[in-house]
Amino acid sequence: MTTVSLAASRVARLFGAEHIVDVGLIGLIALALPLSIWAYLLGRNHQLAQLESATPPALRRAHRLHDQAKALEDAMHEATLMADDLQEVIDAEKRLITELLEESTEARRIAEIESGQLNALLAHQERQQRRSTLRERWINIAVAAVSLVAGYLLNLVSPTFLKDLLHH
Repeated sequence: MTTVSLAASRVARLFGAEHIVDVGLIGLIALALPLSIWAYLLGRNHQLAQLESATPPALRRAHRLHDQAKALEDAMHEATLMADDLQEVIDAEKRLITELLEESTEARRIAEIESGQLNALLAHQERQQRRSTLRERWINIAVAAVSLVAGYLLNLVSPTFLKDLLHH
């Protein structure tokens, strides 16, 4: 027999059998009351633990807003860095375009100067070539004339005259 049933039977003997229903109810109430108090306290402790560990909605919203603000701030910082990098690339390309334009202008100017100089050089070379050709022609004419005169003179002179001339 349990303690509760023993206590209930003693109470029933004290009050008699007619009061057995009342005693049973009293026993049940005597049992139920501590159990309900114990369950209430246990539930309350559990709820308190949950409340202590739980974040209030306003605080959760604040955390979410703080996290979102931080994420937005990080995204803006990253966007700023990307914009700075892009600006550096644009500036580098502008410098390159400026350099290429300057080189192109310089090359065009040199080409114009060289074209004029080239034309002048070609004209000078052409004059030199004509002079050289003319000079070679006169030299060839002179050599031919000297050779002709020498051959004519050698033909006039007899071979015997040359023999006598060589023996002296």
